[in-house]
Amino acid sequence: MLDNTTGEQVAVLHGKMDEDVFARQIYCLGMYYNEALVGVEVNYSTHPVKELQRLNYPRQYTREQTDTYTGALKKAYGFNTNTATRPVIIAELVEAARDNLENIVDDATLAEMLSFAKNDKGRAEALPGKHDDLVMSLAIANHIRPQQSMVVLETPEEPHKKLIDILNAKDRRRRRRA
Repeated sequence: MLDNTTGEQVAVLHGKMDEDVFARQIYCLGMYYNEALVGVEVNYSTHPVKELQRLNYPRQYTREQTDTYTGALKKAYGFNTNTATRPVIIAELVEAARDNLENIVDDATLAEMLSFAKNDKGRAEALPGKHDDLVMSLAIANHIRPQQSMVVLETPEEPHKKLIDILNAKDRRRRRRA
């Protein structure tokens, strides 16, 4: 989870869990962070996205997808990592990390980034025996940030008294007593 204004990593959900539990954890994190935009990867299953819909989560990442029956473009929830999107999100993450490495605060994510490199064919991936789940989830979160809307709620300001107003009030009180 990233702070939308700064890009700072504010939360990481990592571990093995059933898909419905994963969706509920995402729901809770998103609600905690002011109904944050969530982008669940849908390469392997759409169940978490469907569970978030069932829970009425208000802000899921949407992508355009071609309807296989009609050929028309339609909106679909979730992020699809494929040969077209993967290099893009990795390049964007490389740029974001190079410019603002201090925004990545999770040690496990940083450790995965250190073992993420291009193979002999030029494909960026985890080194043998290592994982890239946190790297890819960070890349997706970074990529979908522009779809997040931001509303700044203004709090009513307390009326600040000027020094002259305070002195005038004291002067008026003094005159009334005299």
